[in-house]
Amino acid sequence: MRWQRLYRHLKPSRALARFDEKAMEKLESAIADAEAGHRGEVRVVVESRLPLRDAWRGLPVRERAVQWFSDLRMWDTEYNTGVLVYLLLAERRIELVADRGIAQAVPDAEWQAICARLIDDLGANRPVDGLGTAVQSLGQLLATHFPLGPGQSDSNELPNRPVLR
Repeated sequence: MRWQRLYRHLKPSRALARFDEKAMEKLESAIADAEAGHRGEVRVVVESRLPLRDAWRGLPVRERAVQWFSDLRMWDTEYNTGVLVYLLLAERRIELVADRGIAQAVPDAEWQAICARLIDDLGANRPVDGLGTAVQSLGQLLATHFPLGPGQSDSNELPNRPVLR
């Protein structure tokens, strides 16, 4: 099993080619739109493969997503409402990592519905559109649970540009 996983992370992938500059701008715009009108922050990380040492030692995909959440300082938002969409192309895995403020407010079924729709879009070979739809859905969740209060302004605490690795 370990060798199979390592092979998936060694073989060349053309999947990142779908994330050209036009796609990146589209996703960045989708994130900016999704963050309007609430106190949440959304980030997207698309990683083609794990570092080989992590693939070899069996690092769980969830743990890698949490590493990215930490590295991007998503836990440092004022209201603890950061949400990370992590896509690992080599394993075709998706993880949503939500900060404690939003994680407690949203039922698991809503997170799972967003992931299911993204999985469908990825299966239909629409990764950019699927991520855009997922980001839009996350924005709606954040607006429902953490709308701006009277006199609050919409501050953008984190960059909107997706991270590609």
